[in-house]
Amino acid sequence: MRKVLPGLLVAVGLAAIIYAGYTPDSYNVYVRHLPPPYPFPLEGVATYCGILLIEAAFLWSILRPGSYTHSWGRAGSALLLSAALAVTFALGSMHTPPYYYAHFLWLVAMVCLLTILFIWSAAVRLVRHAT
Repeated sequence: MRKVLPGLLVAVGLAAIIYAGYTPDSYNVYVRHLPPPYPFPLEGVATYCGILLIEAAFLWSILRPGSYTHSWGRAGSALLLSAALAVTFALGSMHTPPYYYAHFLWLVAMVCLLTILFIWSAAVRLVRHAT
């Protein structure tokens, strides 16, 4: 399960970014008043898919799911990295296309999941250390 879940999370993130590419950009529609049809933003979607893959590779290299045994240090490091990335992308989120938001929401989901993992790993470590 621990080897399948990270790949599944990456696949969900990539699917969300690609799906968001088909969503009309509200800023272009309501502020810039650009008429339809709206082309698929291939360059932007491909860029953010690549960014997501690079971020996932960094998180994978920190967590190393194959040898992960409740290491709160690994979970904390991955949590700090994903939180820093989420804050960085949150600062640039005004008037951005939907695929940017999909990527940002994936990062927020990673922060939430890694927070749970960190708390769980720390609790297991404390229980094992106390006994």
